[in-house]
Amino acid sequence: MNTEIADLETLVSLSDEDNVMGDLGVVSSTMVTRLDLSLACFSEKVSNLGNFVMHLATMESEFETSEKDHMMGIGSVLKVLEFDLLCGALDSLVRELDEFLDSLHYGIVEVRERVCSCTHLVQSFITLQDKLLDYEECLRQSVEMFIEIKIHSASFQRTLCSLKKIKIGNSEIVKEGSKPVKVNAAEMKLQTIEQQRNILTMLEKSLAKERDLEKNLYHSREIQEKLKQSMSSLEHELVQAEEETIDVWERLFEADNAHEILMGISKSLLSRLQISHFNLNGLSRRESELQAKLETFVEQLNTRDIILNKIESSTGELNVSLIGQTNGSEASSKDAEDTQIPSDPEVFALRGKVSLLEKQLKDSEIHLRNVKSSSNEYQNMYDASCAEVSNTKTHIAELKETVLDAESRADIAEAKCKLLTETNSKLNEELNLLKGDGGIMKLHLLERQLKEIYLQLQNSESSVEANKEKQSMLYSTIRDMENVINDHKSKVSKAESRAESAEENCIILSECNDELNEELKFLRIGFKNMEESLVREKEEKMTTAKDIGMRAKLFKELVKQLVIERERLKDQLSSLASENKILAVKLKQIYKEA
Repeated sequence: MNTEIADLETLVSLSDEDNVMGDLGVVSSTMVTRLDLSLACFSEKVSNLGNFVMHLATMESEFETSEKDHMMGIGSVLKVLEFDLLCGALDSLVRELDEFLDSLHYGIVEVRERVCSCTHLVQSFITLQDKLLDYEECLRQSVEMFIEIKIHSASFQRTLCSLKKIKIGNSEIVKEGSKPVKVNAAEMKLQTIEQQRNILTMLEKSLAKERDLEKNLYHSREIQEKLKQSMSSLEHELVQAEEETIDVWERLFEADNAHEILMGISKSLLSRLQISHFNLNGLSRRESELQAKLETFVEQLNTRDIILNKIESSTGELNVSLIGQTNGSEASSKDAEDTQIPSDPEVFALRGKVSLLEKQLKDSEIHLRNVKSSSNEYQNMYDASCAEVSNTKTHIAELKETVLDAESRADIAEAKCKLLTETNSKLNEELNLLKGDGGIMKLHLLERQLKEIYLQLQNSESSVEANKEKQSMLYSTIRDMENVINDHKSKVSKAESRAESAEENCIILSECNDELNEELKFLRIGFKNMEESLVREKEEKMTTAKDIGMRAKLFKELVKQLVIERERLKDQLSSLASENKILAVKLKQIYKEA
């Protein structure tokens, strides 16, 4: 029993520790994945802004060449307006990215604290530490690009200030122009308006994407906070459950030890009772032997009384004959001598019998003393056994109380285990939903981005066919877009690998839940076996207590009978002693008279 209970305790402790470590590892891995997603979003935004800044830089270079050639017409004024709008959009995007960068730094610090708290998980700690170093390196590179973008945006603002001064003069020049110039200006205006619309739609789409990403990040942070709170509460409940289970196991061990001690005491009591029963049988045999001896003594005394009566009668007759025949003849004296000669051996025989009777009386007194001492010893043993029985009864009552407390605490521990399993399953479902929703959202976003990229490619092809002068810039943008597509493909592959890892984690969690259920079943079976064994032990103790009571009653009755018989023997011995004294006096008188 002790070995089984120790195995159960080790299993429960190991399962509790594995559950706590696994939950901490899952939380840290989810935080790291969210940080990875936010870093990918930031790097993607920075790369898109880099492409946008390149486009603005080409426009700025065109403005500088037109200023050098003094070719500032209506088209250039419209381009300046477009450049102004794009610079404003760039400024707003830079501000948003700056705020997002602050939140990223805060998230990295939080993830580092969580990873440092998971040092007991060696392998996961090393992998998470390596991932954090990679993320910090990637963030450093993207921050350098972002700083360059800030510098370019500041230079664009300076160029805008210089271009706004030139725009006023160009407006006056346009008023003095001719009709064909106005027609060309209208055509250029239409082209620039279409380009502005395309650019504005692209900017709106990018802003919508960024807003969706920010919403997703906000929701993920809320979910992360909820998970942290639930994990802290779960850790606290697990610690309490572990403490309660330790108390229950300690009390069970104490109950087992007390049970073994009581079993040893009961065995010793049974052995003592068997010994006392054996001694009682011996005493009964001795009593029967003493009774037989007493009967023989009584018979011998009766025969002695008869002989003494005969001797008295013969002595009386002799006295009468001696008084009556003082002056008798020699023949009568010879006859008297002949009659006295046979009386002498009878007297010697009587003396021998008396000595034998005295020896037997001494032996009987010695036996009585031994019986008294043995009866006193048995009385002391009986009192000790009664005290031990009372102590066992008190121990049994205490054990019943401890068993009831252990059962109540075991029920409480089972209820808490059920609650923990339910909360664990709920958390697993939430994690699965979050992971599934995250993968689906990523796929939708990637599909949208691919569609937008294809639209941009179509627009670029149309612009190439319309404007041969901008082929070099469009080819560069197409190459950049291809790189973005490859990046997105790599991100899709990464997302698929993460989804597979999430599925593996879900499988591991389900296996852990199955193991926990099996352990709970095993513990319930162990508790049932313990209850059955306790019931059996209670029944055995009741039967042993009843047997002890019956045997104690029998022992009391036997002791009473022994006391009565001892008193009877004392009376008989006193009567025999008085009779012996009387006989001795009579014999002395006879010897004196003889």
